[in-house]
Amino acid sequence: MTGLSSPHPTREIVPVSTHFVNLPDGFKLKCGGELQQARMAYETWGRLSPARDNAVLILSGLSASAHAASHGHDNTPGW
Repeated sequence: MTGLSSPHPTREIVPVSTHFVNLPDGFKLKCGGELQQARMAYETWGRLSPARDNAVLILSGLSASAHAASHGHDNTPGW
């Protein structure tokens, strides 16, 4: 990942799983519109600790790519 200091700079992070959630039809937007048949995706890496205190939410709305980490299946770099 560019710009981050890491003890393993060449180590590739591969998502453990990609999940999809269907939003309810008529999902209202703040601008007044609504979405029909919309689906949201999210990725998880590693394992959730028993205390459930190691989760980090990363919003990618201002990025050209939704992938924070590189993907092993197509070698796309993360941001």
